[in-house]
Amino acid sequence: MNGKIISVLILLLLPGFSSCASTPTGTTAEELWIAHDVYFGLEGSSSEEIDAFVDACWADLSEIEGIRFFASGRRAESIDGPVNDVGFDASIHIFFVDQAAHDAYITDPRHVGFVERFRDSWSYVKVCDSLVEARLDP
Repeated sequence: MNGKIISVLILLLLPGFSSCASTPTGTTAEELWIAHDVYFGLEGSSSEEIDAFVDACWADLSEIEGIRFFASGRRAESIDGPVNDVGFDASIHIFFVDQAAHDAYITDPRHVGFVERFRDSWSYVKVCDSLVEARLDP
C-alpha cells in the first residue's frame, strides 16, 4: 500500500481527525500549524562542525517570514533509548503559521541558498512535515 494512503488512513483513525476537512476538538483552522522537522547527518561530524552547522541554521533560516517558532541544535547524545534514532547529528524544528508560509519558506532565497551551500556536506537528511494543533494556553 502506498505510504501516502497509509498516512491518510492513520490520520483518519486518530481522535479529532474524523475527516480531512475537520480540525481537532477545541481549535480553529488558524491554530493548526505546519511543523517542519529536519534531521541532518553530517559528513564531517566533529563537535566544531556540528556547532558551525547549527549556527548557520540559525543565521540563515530563523528569520524567514511566516515562522511562528524556530529551533535548531545537535542530537542529544545522552539519550539513546531502544527506539531513539541516533543516526543524525543536528536538526531544525520550525512551526509555520500555515501551509502557504511553509511553501514560501521552501522557495525563499535564504532557504534555497542554505540547501545549495550545505547539501554536499549531508550524509543523511530526513524531512518530517506534520499538521499540528497549537495549544498556546496551558
